[in-house]
Amino acid sequence: MSAPLPYPAPTHHDPIQALLPDLYWVHGSVEFRPGRFLSRNMAIVRRGRELNLINAVRLSPEGERALLELGDIARVVRIGNFHGLDDRYYVETHGAQFCCLPGEQHYAEPKADALFGPDSPPFAGAAVHVFEGATFPECALILDQDGGVLLTCDALQYWNDWSNCSPGMSEGAAQMGFSLRMLVGPPWLRSATPEGGSIEPTFRALLDRDFDHMLGAHGGFFRGGAKRAVTEAIDRAFC
Repeated sequence: MSAPLPYPAPTHHDPIQALLPDLYWVHGSVEFRPGRFLSRNMAIVRRGRELNLINAVRLSPEGERALLELGDIARVVRIGNFHGLDDRYYVETHGAQFCCLPGEQHYAEPKADALFGPDSPPFAGAAVHVFEGATFPECALILDQDGGVLLTCDALQYWNDWSNCSPGMSEGAAQMGFSLRMLVGPPWLRSATPEGGSIEPTFRALLDRDFDHMLGAHGGFFRGGAKRAVTEAIDRAFC
């Protein structure tokens, strides 16, 4: 019997910060190649004593203690295909339920305890928008509070600075199509678009929903006016 795989070690992250009532975030990082780091965010949605981790990021021991002061880790909710590095840690260490969309996942472990979708959100007070037509599973969550809070993974990102990225990251990011603004993730869009097809309609459908704030898996938190910024980003991506 093979030994269990070790969990990836925590990387640098800022302290947990409150954004809105029962919504917190961790602005962290991920080592995407040896010695090179990119910012990575985790959203924490609290429902009573239950914590729902979206785009899960493993924390330092001190950070984990602060997380547990907020409540009990009830669910790990994977909304993006490429953000599952730390899911197994929370499921196996804290007994969290693992929830994801149907379909083949980039990270095969952990196995889903529950599947969710537009008709069955992973927790109360959240609507699910699936990016239909993409070549792999990805969705956004819209929290029903404070005018609507859009939680995304890679499909939509708001870059306000290069914090928690390696020095010189801005030059490499620019070559990949990134800039300091709201945008449809350029590498994600290239990978998610079927050959000869377009997924513009599913982005346009997102604009039928109400939201005023936004947090993606990279970059920063967009407070107030997020729907206009997202609209402009979609217009640029599909012009």
